Amino acid sequence: MTAAAGVGRTVRYYREAVGMSQASLGAALGITPQAVSDFEVGKTEITVARLYLIARVLGVSVWRLLGEAPPLPDAV
Repeated sequence: MTAAAGVGRTVRYYREAVGMSQASLGAALGITPQAVSDFEVGKTEITVARLYLIARVLGVSVWRLLGEAPPLPDAV
């Protein structure tokens, strides 16, 4: 699985978890439902700016969408 497909699957998981359709997410982002489908299956890559918007719309962190834990603060 490509990194784009992995992020897309995670977006789909959270989109469905909040009960949002591809059409609703697309409308919130100003893109078509087909564009949402394309990045959910890894056909197209999600830009950093769009990933940030998706995270805000879905109410999750970008780190969650990337499937990673947030970085720890620097040790003092």
